[in-house]
This record gives sequence, structure tokens and C-alpha cells, in this order.
Amino acid sequence: MQLKNFILALSSYMLILIGAVAQPVTGSYQGRISFPGIGLAGNYRMELKLVRNGDSLSGVSYYYTGRNRFYRIPVKGYFNPYDGSVYWQHVEGMAQDEAGRRTDTPIPENVGFSTDFNCPGEGIMKLDGEAEVTAVSGKAKTIPVHLTKTENPEFPDEYNDKEEDFAMTPDAQPAADPVKVANPTAPELKKRETVALRLPGRKDPPILAPQKKPAEPPVETRSTPPPTITELFTARKKILVTEIPLAGDTVELNFYDHAEIDGDSISIFLGNRLIEKNILLKASPHTLKIATKDLEDTNELTMVAENLGRIPPNTSLLIAYVNGIRYEARLESTESTSAMIRFYRPVSK
Repeated sequence: MQLKNFILALSSYMLILIGAVAQPVTGSYQGRISFPGIGLAGNYRMELKLVRNGDSLSGVSYYYTGRNRFYRIPVKGYFNPYDGSVYWQHVEGMAQDEAGRRTDTPIPENVGFSTDFNCPGEGIMKLDGEAEVTAVSGKAKTIPVHLTKTENPEFPDEYNDKEEDFAMTPDAQPAADPVKVANPTAPELKKRETVALRLPGRKDPPILAPQKKPAEPPVETRSTPPPTITELFTARKKILVTEIPLAGDTVELNFYDHAEIDGDSISIFLGNRLIEKNILLKASPHTLKIATKDLEDTNELTMVAENLGRIPPNTSLLIAYVNGIRYEARLESTESTSAMIRFYRPVSK
């Protein structure tokens, strides 16, 4: 009985998820947000406008206390159609005031928004999650985000007439009737009826219309499953980027998206062992810590691209701390190569 209830609950969840992802992410969303202690005081109203093109998002965000008092900041991001997650961040240096002038804003530009696109009820679409802000001290703060899709945006602009995702493909239409194309007023032709004919006074066999040749059964085709991340790790050439000496108790690895946030995701291998996968690179770091006592005298750490994002190749900024010393490296991965870092124990003299 418990298994049956679990299966029913899982089926309901999958139907809800599929229904949510099928809805267009493109549109306008409204809500409130507060950035305590880092510029904005109290709740401010927020209007977000997103346009989806494939798995990429672009748009604009308004922070306002009234129609004539607001900041407008362009945004770019990424939509994951498999789990309905939506990520976006501000485009730095592009903020405008209500007069359309470039301006410095009290709203922090280094904000990464991570939300889930969901449909809790008929006709209701929401973005629920949090915003992560990295303060000057380097400590990250999280802020709750709850936005609801609206058909009545507050600010008229170039995004107002965008309603459907560019990724959505309309169903194929039936071919047009060539007679109607040539002459739209021509009446529809009835299908010809097949009649068995006999010559008068004779018992000739009926003259029947020729039989149609039966259609050949469709050829069964099987799609090839995509390669696993381990297969990609094995097949791709590994390019050595730098070597870092081991010391102390812990190696701390911080991975960032090196350039524009465009949906790059990676997996990390230590030697031939996968230690973490599905890492979505963002403006804030994804941190891994490895105890030096668990490492060999020579160790190869490899970054494998799971995708190439919107702007190939997949690039990551690695900042490593070993015994209090900072090391920095730019890692690049393509469809044929992976980036590798070598850690080694210095030979004592």
C-alpha cells in the first residue's frame, strides 16, 4: 500500500513538473525584494522581464518605489528545461535611472538569482528561490525571492510584446490544398466513388478499380543515448594548465564562471575518479575542499565540460588556496579537450 501511495505521489509530482516546464518562461514577473545592509532599505517592488531563447535568458529588471522613481538593470541568465530552474544576474555597468541615464545604483550588481519556475495553480506561474549577494568582505548573503507572472507589466518597454519562448516550436500544419491556393473560390472536390461495371447482356466479371499497394511498415529507428560524463572524461584529450605544490592540511578549490554567466556546467575528476558533477558555474564560487593526507605524491585534477553554455568554449576561473597561498588558473574545456591541474608534493632536499 505504501509503495502504491509513493508511486501515485511521484506520478503527480512528475505531471506538475512537466506542466510547469511546458509553460512559457518568457514574460513579466512582479514581487518585492529587500537588500538589508547593502544599499536598499526596506522592501522595494521589483518587476522582472525575461525572454527565453533556447536555454538562454535575457531581459531587464526594475527596482522601484513608484512609476517615476526606479532603476532599470539588464539581466542575462540560463533556464534548465529538465528541472525548471531559472538563474539570472545583473549585467554590470548598464544600470539606468528613470530618465534613461547611465548611473551608479545602490542595488548591488554582483547578485545571482537562483529560482524554480513552478505553476501552483491554474493560470498561476511563479519564480521562487533566493538571491545570493557577495559582500565586499567576501561573505555571501542570501535573500528570498518570490515573483509572480503578470499580464499587466508596470513599465512599457521593448519586452512587453514578448509572450512565447523562442524554444517552443508550433505543431506542424497540414499541407495546403493546391487547388485552393490557385483558386480560393473553387468548390471542394468530392472523392471519386469506385463502381463495378457490367456490359449489358453479358456475364463479364466486374471491372474494379486497381488496388492500392499496401504501405510498407515504417523502419524502426533507435536513438543513440548521449555519452556519460565518464565516457567524455576518457575520450577527451587532457591539457595541462598549471602545477601546484602541496602543503598544509587542506586544498581549497573555488570555481567561478570566467566570463559572462551563460549556463556553463562542469564535472571534476581526481585521477580517474569522479568527485563531483553538475556544477553550474556562477559569479559566486563553488567550493571543494580536499585533505592533503588523502592525496598521492602526484595528482591530476581534471575539469570536464558537461555543456558549452551559450558562448563556447566552457571557461572556468579556478582560485586555489594551499597552505594560505593563493593560486589562480583559467580552465578551458571544449568538445574534444579537458583542462587539467597537477598537484605534487615537493621533494625534500
